[in-house]
Amino acid sequence: MDSRPPKRRRKCLRKPPTVPQTPSSAAANDDGHVVKQDRISNLPDSILCHILSKLPTKTAIATAVLSSKWKHLFASIPNLSLVIDDDDAVSNSPQPNPNFVNFMYHLLTVTLRGVPSIREFVLDCRHDYGSSHVDAWISAVLGLKVSALSLFFHVENTGVSIQSLFQCETLEHLLLCQPFCAEVPDTVFLPNLTRLTLAFVKFPDSESFEIVISGCPVLEHLALDNCQFEDTYVLSICSPSLKYLRLNNCNDDDFYEVSIHTPSLEVLIYDDHVATCYFWMNLNSLLRASIDVGPSDYMVEQTDDEDFQRYIQNVAELVAACCNVNLLYLSMPSMAAIHRSSYAMPIFHNLTELKLGDLNVHGWESLPHLLESAPNLETLVFLRGFTEHEGCFAKFESSISNSVPTCLSLHLRSIYFKEFNGEQDELKLFTVWIWVWGFFGKLMHLLSVPLPKESESNLISSAKYHNQI
Repeated sequence: MDSRPPKRRRKCLRKPPTVPQTPSSAAANDDGHVVKQDRISNLPDSILCHILSKLPTKTAIATAVLSSKWKHLFASIPNLSLVIDDDDAVSNSPQPNPNFVNFMYHLLTVTLRGVPSIREFVLDCRHDYGSSHVDAWISAVLGLKVSALSLFFHVENTGVSIQSLFQCETLEHLLLCQPFCAEVPDTVFLPNLTRLTLAFVKFPDSESFEIVISGCPVLEHLALDNCQFEDTYVLSICSPSLKYLRLNNCNDDDFYEVSIHTPSLEVLIYDDHVATCYFWMNLNSLLRASIDVGPSDYMVEQTDDEDFQRYIQNVAELVAACCNVNLLYLSMPSMAAIHRSSYAMPIFHNLTELKLGDLNVHGWESLPHLLESAPNLETLVFLRGFTEHEGCFAKFESSISNSVPTCLSLHLRSIYFKEFNGEQDELKLFTVWIWVWGFFGKLMHLLSVPLPKESESNLISSAKYHNQI
């Protein structure tokens, strides 16, 4: 007979109930049945609208199918901002997708029905949907009292052609990028527009562009990128309120004069071919200027010496018109034109920072004379070295006068070289800066990149040698 005590039966342990990993939570009612609760939908509408405002436009619109509460929630977002890219809808298809056309009409006529206004609307179209569709969409957007409108059209001869685009009282910012001719009405009325960016836009004549500018009484920011002005003899930019002006690649072998009358202008960025003439250059309030202007290849190859000399003279006059700035950037073509012209540079009394691009032989030869015109210069920046152009240091050395420029002996504290390889000519340049002009111990920053070991030792040897002298 077995005297061992009987084995106890083990109790089966049940797993604890798991909480569903969803936005909903579960609770038991009086009958013990589990009822799911939609916790997100119970949030206040203000929080839900804030969440939707952080989502991509198409994703936020898609939430309307969740429930009746979400159906009209998207349209209730305050300061609504819409960013629509047709590339998301067509899946990189070479042909336009009709579903995108239907989506746009449903969005603008159904989803946004009853919305009093929207803050921003961005449309990026990589396909040609036809002018009738595009014009209908933009007309609907303008009817929503939009404040900021950005339109990008990538297909040639595709864009918006409605004249009401230039007669919208609520627009504050307008960006129009389209390789398409602008349909400018006889009267432009954009009373609240402060920022205007035009890219690849074609104007049939200069008068249509001038009508646009004159219809923006409070315009402060104007950017023209790769725009075309047909049948234009004088391009006039006249705005008493303008503070920022960018001209980028708008004069592609087109021979016209440029008139800039902007008494409040503070920033000028000019990257283009030189105009045939500059006049009425009212830039007295200018604080910063970036000048990358020179003769085009056509001007160099197809014009005689007299006309070419006139073009480089125009570049020098443009730079001279910026004499009140405190920050100035000059490119290699601009510096070369200044050197080859007979124009005497004025004194840049307010200039404290000078940035120079890739300088060739002419640029380095004119540098000492430019420094003499900037008596209060504090910072000098070389964005490139001169190892790519032979003979630069010899020209620079030959142009040095016996007297040291005023800025170098009184105010200059920093010289930056963005590219420095320790080549022989570069070391000779340091010899001039430090020893010939007596800057040893004065400069706060001489290099922005570390020297190679061999070049560093050569520089130290050069310093010791001149210190013994």
